Amino acid sequence: MRRTYITALTAAIVLGPLMAFAWVSAPSSPPNNNIDQPLNVGSVAQSKVAGLLLSTNSGNTNGLIVQYGNVGIGATSPSYKLQVGGSGDGSAVGSNAFFYMSDARLKTNISTASDALAKILQLRGVSFNWKSTGKADVGLVAQEVEKVYPELVSTGADGIKAVEYGHLVGPLVEAIKAQQAEIDALKAEITALRSAN
Repeated sequence: MRRTYITALTAAIVLGPLMAFAWVSAPSSPPNNNIDQPLNVGSVAQSKVAGLLLSTNSGNTNGLIVQYGNVGIGATSPSYKLQVGGSGDGSAVGSNAFFYMSDARLKTNISTASDALAKILQLRGVSFNWKSTGKADVGLVAQEVEKVYPELVSTGADGIKAVEYGHLVGPLVEAIKAQQAEIDALKAEITALRSAN
């Protein structure tokens, strides 16, 4: 009994202040000492533009901006939770790997992609040059993909469309399987014709 009492007393002493801290509510309005004027951090002026903006130069972001819950690196007004660079400016992200959440436990209404080959045949691979940099590139046109797979196209706050290229893997796998089934059927037919002769 005494041990239980001491354990409860110890827990109250340790956890009490933490629980009290957790129950303190956030202020209903921001502190009145916030400022909108630029701040000097290092040798570059910083400013707040509907969020946190670091490293500005003549109005163009060359650093980090946190705006309306979105984070941009080299993006003046990020349209996504994380955006690197502006539309078509040649910005690149390097990584050894990028993983998409794909666990079956996160999904519902799972079914094999239907008419995958027919849909893939409607897509057009293109070569092009980015207007902003002139850099040659290859890919797809978002407006064309949207007609076939609208779920793979998103439109940013700036109206620019983007394609979730990684999610084309599923339809491409099913399209290859459909083609292989056709090839196998043709092989069997050829074998049967040769045997008949």
